Amino acid sequence: MNLVRHLLARLKSLQGVAWQPVLPPPQALFELAVLVAAIALADWALPGLDIAALEPSPYWVPVLLLSLQYGTIAGLLAAGAATIAHVLYGFPEQSIGENLFAYLLRIWALPMLWIGVALVLGQFRLRQIEVKQDLRRNLAQRTAEAQSLAGYAHDLEARCQRLERNISAGAGSSSAAALDALVALMRAPVDLNAALAGVSQTVLPGAALSVFSATPAGSTLVASSGWPEAPAWATDFGPAHPLYRAVAAERRSVCVLNMGDEVILSGQGLAACPIFAADSGRVIGIVKLETAGPSLLSRTTPEHLAVIARLVAPALAELRIVVDNSPRESWFEQAQPVRLMQGWRQQAWRTPSGTGERADGTAPDEPRERSSRPKRLS
Repeated sequence: MNLVRHLLARLKSLQGVAWQPVLPPPQALFELAVLVAAIALADWALPGLDIAALEPSPYWVPVLLLSLQYGTIAGLLAAGAATIAHVLYGFPEQSIGENLFAYLLRIWALPMLWIGVALVLGQFRLRQIEVKQDLRRNLAQRTAEAQSLAGYAHDLEARCQRLERNISAGAGSSSAAALDALVALMRAPVDLNAALAGVSQTVLPGAALSVFSATPAGSTLVASSGWPEAPAWATDFGPAHPLYRAVAAERRSVCVLNMGDEVILSGQGLAACPIFAADSGRVIGIVKLETAGPSLLSRTTPEHLAVIARLVAPALAELRIVVDNSPRESWFEQAQPVRLMQGWRQQAWRTPSGTGERADGTAPDEPRERSSRPKRLS
């Protein structure tokens, strides 16, 4: 089992190694066939020319050419083909007085030289091919990296241009838009959602804000801006929640940049600030910042939220329960006047609209007899 793991690790480590092919390319085989055929054709066309007796042998050409061009394998194939042709031409006769060792050395010296030259020159060529392949691979990698950097630089340039256009387009009206967004929080009646959206677009661009109403039973979401469709933040906090205790009960601001406040916020935002009532000074709500850019988050973020809390306080303090009494009023208009008994005479509950007479038929200016009340019985 350990041997299998070792082999797998070895194969994984060698995945990036550039391996040389075992067989030479087809072009090398074609060149070898052409050269050997050319030498054989010259031997056939020139009967008086003994190819085997030529010095140096013409078979050095394919051995040197393929070894220097394609490496060791191609050179060995050329040496093998030259050796076969050398054997087919026939061995010379052993001379008188020549021992067997000297004779074998003489007839096999040339094939051994071909094999040795093919090995030496072929290995040098293989090293050059390997270095060339490494250079190509590194060049391809650097080219890909350069293309990636060029694409990133192009995108960054486009983003910078868009940012410059946005800054130049909004530079003139940024201050006025920020003041208008802050003034919108003080208007009566105020739409807190729209007002917070204006603050998020101008004063705190890209930020998510929310306003909660605070009661002894907890806090409830009143308005929000920049929240996604499925927010991960809670819409209400109970009195036992750390954020409610810190902001509403302890009357202090919290921020993730302060030590210990990140635990209090517990992922519900970046900063929070209490909203105080102008008349009594009690906490009536909470302003919370959920998300903001890095440039908007600093040690002074709670102070910025405190400004927004002061502007929101009048609108949050005027929140009342409104009951629609229009159906009841229409019913009273259609109904007959209801009379109440006061003493011995009937008094109208209301005066019919559009007339100047009283309910008893007398004019407003006519004196009426004072009703006598019954005497008490002792």
